Amino acid sequence: GNIDGGRADESYTPSQSISADKFVFIPTYNANTKVNERITPYDFAIVYKDTSSKPNQTYLDDLATKVDENNEPNNKGYAFAIGTSAENVPSDGKTGYQEKITWKLWDYTKRARGPKQDAIYTVQMKNYNLGADWKTVATYTNDGTVTINDPDEYETTITQQGNGIVIAPNGLSNNNSAIHNGLLKVLRDYKHYAQVIVTRETSAGEITASYADDEENMYTYRDITDAELAKATMLVLSDAFYRANNGGNLNYELKEGSNGEGFTGSYKIQHDPDAFLQLSEDYYFYLTEYSPKFPTKAGGNPVETINISTTSKTYRKGAGVGSHPRSFDTTIIKVNGVDDYSSIIKDKTVTFTLSSADKNECNGSISCGNFSITLTNDKRRNWLPMALLNQPTWYNNDATYGWW
Repeated sequence: GNIDGGRADESYTPSQSISADKFVFIPTYNANTKVNERITPYDFAIVYKDTSSKPNQTYLDDLATKVDENNEPNNKGYAFAIGTSAENVPSDGKTGYQEKITWKLWDYTKRARGPKQDAIYTVQMKNYNLGADWKTVATYTNDGTVTINDPDEYETTITQQGNGIVIAPNGLSNNNSAIHNGLLKVLRDYKHYAQVIVTRETSAGEITASYADDEENMYTYRDITDAELAKATMLVLSDAFYRANNGGNLNYELKEGSNGEGFTGSYKIQHDPDAFLQLSEDYYFYLTEYSPKFPTKAGGNPVETINISTTSKTYRKGAGVGSHPRSFDTTIIKVNGVDDYSSIIKDKTVTFTLSSADKNECNGSISCGNFSITLTNDKRRNWLPMALLNQPTWYNNDATYGWW
């Protein structure tokens, strides 16, 4: 007859598929209902659609008497998975700078087939602003013993909190002039991915359990300082100019794009035909909720973190084909966060100006909230990665100046 998938203990339809004579149960987690099939044991039974929607109790009683070597019913099934969560640690009711990873110790009374009692569980994080490698931040055992791993390169302070750890970026709390370049860096991607893994030996060999089977599955995030927001904004602004010219030189004709491959929103760069001079000419640029989907370092899906908008503002470029901007009028850039950051970054502003840019000279400024910096020649590559007049190099992807 036709087979329905479901649990024997209550009316419920989990993720499933039926292929020929095989029933496949695919455990998932529903963030809305908080139902976590991955760490829940189920009693399975066959129900024929044309007789009843629920198994007969006599049948269920008979199934319960047939047990395996762990004294579990033969029809009991569950995934080899770990209960884990990752979240921000709020501060004064708002998103804070700290992040938290928690876990549930394995309950052998509910799922007898688990790791060894003395198995070591490994807690890891990944930041695509830095690379594609998982970084171990702690290990723990099922008796509750936690060992912290916090090398200097992380630039963090990691502490145990019950069955979990709290990760804090060093020097950021209430310091709007600081930038964190360690494990919790924020620039292109605001997400910090997390996973907990453990292995188990079976007759078929070693298998590994993890809550986060891919890097998109579990992540957390933190607040961003004014300095970090200023830097992220200038990267987005520079990307619009870079994209308008495919990374090449600025031309005189109109350049524009809207919701294209690799970005949302729109950009427009337009020559002012009434301002042509022999030595320089004016251009206007407009950005409307412009947000590039930045490729992340060494893999990972492209991510949007902020979008920026500008009204009609002018920049001046030198005369002649192939010259880059030499100055920018004072430009107020409106910044908003995307997705999880939409409540963190809301209608913030970054003010940018550049009075001159030449081979050996650069004068300008960037400010955001309580942060401001003067763009002297020795600092500008760290804060403005676009090519300028007689400085034709793009630094968008240059790790030397912190753009990765």
